[in-house]
Amino acid sequence: MQGARHNGARLTLSIAVRAAAASPKRILLSRPRHLRHPISATHVTVTPMAASPQTETVHPPAGYALAEGLSYCFVDGRVVFFDRSQNRYFASTSTGASALSRLLEGEALTCEDAMEIEALARNGVLRPQPRQGVIPPPTGYNLPTQSAPLSDAPSIAPYRARVLGTRLLVGLALRVLPLHTNLLWLIHRKRRAKRRPDTGTDSDLHALLGCFGGSRHLLSMNDQCLPTSLALCHFLLSYGHTADVVIGVRLRPFAAHAWVQRGEVLLSDTLENVRPFTPVAVI
Repeated sequence: MQGARHNGARLTLSIAVRAAAASPKRILLSRPRHLRHPISATHVTVTPMAASPQTETVHPPAGYALAEGLSYCFVDGRVVFFDRSQNRYFASTSTGASALSRLLEGEALTCEDAMEIEALARNGVLRPQPRQGVIPPPTGYNLPTQSAPLSDAPSIAPYRARVLGTRLLVGLALRVLPLHTNLLWLIHRKRRAKRRPDTGTDSDLHALLGCFGGSRHLLSMNDQCLPTSLALCHFLLSYGHTADVVIGVRLRPFAAHAWVQRGEVLLSDTLENVRPFTPVAVI
C-alpha cells in the first residue's frame, strides 16, 4: 500500500524549508504504490522561510503539545507527521527535525531552532503548553521480529460469513466516513475488549488468521493494506483477540504501509515487506 487514490481523498506531503523565495511552490511527486486507504500522496508543498544565520542559544519559555489527531516519527533525518483528522502526511526539513529533537531532549535551542519550532506552532502542528519538551513523544513501536505461523489451509466455512461481512463493512465505512472516524471505531472496540479477559488461544488465533487469509480468492487483498488491516483487527476482536494496526512510512521515495501486529509477532504480512518502514501511528 504505497499512497494511491482511495475514496477520492488526497494526501499532501508538505516540507517546510528555508529559502529566499517569496511564495510557496508546488512540486509534483510520483504517486506511491502501496497505500490504499483514503489518503493519496501526489504533491509536496514547499513553504519558504527566511534564512537565519544566528546561532545564539535560547531557552523556550514553555514546551509544546502536539495538535490533536497528529502523530510523528523521525525518518532519515526528517520528522514525518501523520494527520489522521485531515488524511495527510507532511514532513519537516532536516533543520526542523534537529530543532524538534533538541526540544524533546530539553536542550538549549539556537535562534534558528526557535524559528523552526515557531513555524510549526504557527502552522498548527504544535501548541504551547507549560511543560518543557513535546507531548506526546514520537511514536515508539518496535517492528515485528517474527511472523505468525498459519494453519494449513483450514476450511473457512464456519467463518466465511464473518470474514466477508467484516471486510465489506470496513470497505464501505472507508468510502463513506472520514478515516479518523474509522480509526476511532477500532480504538473504541479495542478499549471495550480490554475490559474483558482475552478469551482466545494461540491455536485459535492461527486458525482465524488462516481463515481470514483464505478469503483472498473471494475478495482481493492486493494493494489494500489499510482496509485489510482494519478488517483483520475487527475480525480478531470478534473472537476475543486484540492486535494493533500499525501505519509506517519511509522516504526517498515516500511510501506508507499498514499491517497488523501483536507484540513482536506480525499477523498480516511478511517481515521483508514491513522492515523498510518506520511506525508513525499505532491504532
